[in-house]
Amino acid sequence: MINFQRILDEVKKYYKEFKEDVKFSRVPKNFYSSIIKSKEMGRNPIIAEIKFCSPKGRIREFEDVKEIAKNYIKAGACGISVLTERKFFCGDIKYLKEVSSISPVPVLRKDFIFTKSQVYESYHYGADSILVISSLLNVNEIKDIIETSRKLMIEPIIEVHTEEDIDKIIEFNPKLVMINNRDKDTLEINLRRTERLSKYVRMYNKEILIISASGISSVNDLKYVLKYADAALIGTRFMREKDLYKVVSSFVLAK
Repeated sequence: MINFQRILDEVKKYYKEFKEDVKFSRVPKNFYSSIIKSKEMGRNPIIAEIKFCSPKGRIREFEDVKEIAKNYIKAGACGISVLTERKFFCGDIKYLKEVSSISPVPVLRKDFIFTKSQVYESYHYGADSILVISSLLNVNEIKDIIETSRKLMIEPIIEVHTEEDIDKIIEFNPKLVMINNRDKDTLEINLRRTERLSKYVRMYNKEILIISASGISSVNDLKYVLKYADAALIGTRFMREKDLYKVVSSFVLAK
């Protein structure tokens, strides 16, 4: 069984502190606005993900990440998620820079973020947002990462698995909350988690944009989660397809 806490512990061992003095030199693109714009255009807001592996094994053979991103953009994705974790997900921080250099839509750095150093690193390499996995961090770690992100105008996407996670992060006034449909302990996927937790988030703040992630494998799955969420993040389903443009556009334009 995959244990994400164990993966985080391994990441901490090999991560090298990013020491470059990062000066504010660019205004990151805005995920919140991009999701809203996609909805206004009558599209299904999709954050399309680039990942070549999961801890379960290979998903897609390596290829030019810029070409993958171009297909996602052409198909109408409102954002792109880039896996940068090396050991378990075959990612690379350079992928983030390559994609952000050609993308008109915001780019998310998806990794195990646990220190402020990674926030500066993410900004340096072109991230417009970072994923903060609340279940793997304590309140002080979450606070430091969010505050550092906002100084650089990188509004983080906060991932939650449970009501307890939501209680833990709500004091930081999150703008973007990602509901992970995968149980962090059993790894079982249940799309009803989006339905349940979205209602809990909205109870606190109706202005938060909710993103549903994990287990969205069909257009019907997408339609279901978008009854409760504002956007969906989809990776494995797309990366297993040869014709990326065709599959992504079918999800973006589905009625």
